[in-house]
Amino acid sequence: MTENIKQIVDDINQYTYEMNVKLAKAQEALFKDDLSMKQTMVIDYVHKHKKCTMGEIAHYMEISPSAVSQIVARLEKENYLKRDINLNNRREVVVLLAENGEAYYHRDEQINKLILDKIYSKMPVENLEQLRSLIQRLYQIVEEEIENGLE
Repeated sequence: MTENIKQIVDDINQYTYEMNVKLAKAQEALFKDDLSMKQTMVIDYVHKHKKCTMGEIAHYMEISPSAVSQIVARLEKENYLKRDINLNNRREVVVLLAENGEAYYHRDEQINKLILDKIYSKMPVENLEQLRSLIQRLYQIVEEEIENGLE
């Protein structure tokens, strides 16, 4: 039984990995931006939170505030992000999306719609719902076991 489960999990991991690589390459080919993974992570975080502090970004990425400052400075120079003073706490700087950051997410939405139309729409909705449910359940198990320690 254990060997059977191992093979199933290996297959799931391999298919998921290869599918994600193919989708990432397809998305990358459609994007004209030349952004590193860390830059993309910062832009994604700011987009998700609308506005945030350098400290929040550093905590999320588990890197130093000075490293975040360097990434944000480059993205600010390229007009993906902008920094403003927090009006409620004038000593605090908040980071927001700038013009190129907004355009990046507009293209991202278009690309995601294209992927939905070309790929996911070819599966019955019931199958997608079942897949979502299975992945959610697996995620819950992972969270519980990691919280309790894998040992």
